[in-house]
Amino acid sequence: VASDTSALYYNPAGLARLNAHELSYSFLTGLDDNDLSHAAYGGPLSFSGLSGNGYSSVGGSILLSDSGRIEVNRTNADGSFAGSENLSAGSDFVATVGYAERVGSTPLEFKDSAFGINHFAGISGKFIRSTLVVQFSDHEFTADAGYLVNSPELGLTFAVSALNVNGQLKYNEEGDPLPTLIRYGMAYQTGAPNQHALTLAADGEWHAHEDRFHANAGLEYFLLRNYGVRIGYQFLRDTVGLTAGFGLRWR
Repeated sequence: VASDTSALYYNPAGLARLNAHELSYSFLTGLDDNDLSHAAYGGPLSFSGLSGNGYSSVGGSILLSDSGRIEVNRTNADGSFAGSENLSAGSDFVATVGYAERVGSTPLEFKDSAFGINHFAGISGKFIRSTLVVQFSDHEFTADAGYLVNSPELGLTFAVSALNVNGQLKYNEEGDPLPTLIRYGMAYQTGAPNQHALTLAADGEWHAHEDRFHANAGLEYFLLRNYGVRIGYQFLRDTVGLTAGFGLRWR
């Protein structure tokens, strides 16, 4: 269902469904002194796409993560206390650039009905720099790719994406592979214009290096296109549970 700047995070193919230029910013802070900020842009192009089917878009984002401070104690060669320093526990910087377009359209006709299927594909590149306790740092390039199939008449969408498909961060001698994810899901969207809009969605994600699988399901309902509620559930996680939220749209 990602059809805005969040597509850069979930599935770059979703960028192709942008019909306006968007800017977004979010900020999260934890119970300690760790925080995360994310800024993104996405928008359609007048370019008809490499395949000539139109609906091409670009996007970019910057993510900054700060893990707070840590007290580091140092000792002398004889084991006596030499002093302590208050240092940055770690930080991350991620810059992403993505491109997507509609790569084809398949019309289907039946005796009493007809509908079309749109095919979208997208790719993005990332530059990642990570630092641990000031003195250990590394950087890496990686890529995401996604594919999305949508039928506006049926309100159905199917999608799959592969994230962080290459690379590892090597702080000292041994490297840690980037968290490669395979995401796939489907959604059903329906509603009467200016009255209501309903979205039902379910997806799964496989963590390749850890061989773990997670699943999510949820719904979103907008009344009069302005007042929205969301409810979801996360499965197969250490912390399983219900999620909920609400929103207000204005023009």
